[in-house]
Amino acid sequence: MTQEVEKIWNDCWYDEKRNVYVTHNKYFKGILDARTREIQIQYEKESRDNGIVIEEDRIKFFFGYPSLKLTYETSGNSVNFLLPTLTDEMITKEIVKARLAPDSDENAIMYETQSESWIEIGNGELVLTEKEYELGKELGRYNHVPIDVVKIIHKRK
Repeated sequence: MTQEVEKIWNDCWYDEKRNVYVTHNKYFKGILDARTREIQIQYEKESRDNGIVIEEDRIKFFFGYPSLKLTYETSGNSVNFLLPTLTDEMITKEIVKARLAPDSDENAIMYETQSESWIEIGNGELVLTEKEYELGKELGRYNHVPIDVVKIIHKRK
């Protein structure tokens, strides 16, 4: 399958033939009901790919990446969840700000990262990757401790 480069974001892409976005993000793959939808069943049958498909009309873009608005049943809160798994190169200060200190609930985002999240802020309420930690320091959401010191505290190399 040939895809245009600008329609591929790490483990996510736009399938022009089906007008869907396909993601291999582990968060979406972990949603049990995602596999029972007729569009998903048809996609898997036709493509032999186990990615999760999301209809084009449900997608909104944030920072150049496709996202899906999710509403959590337990709290009723909603968040825009980016479809691709973000690499360190994809994460920007603006993305970290939209996660940690969004300008509105409507612009709040969540995402998965390829890098391990291991830096705990507070009592483990927030866990960041090194890249998120470095970019988020300027937001004033947590104390500025040099990453080398954080690594020593957590016995990391």
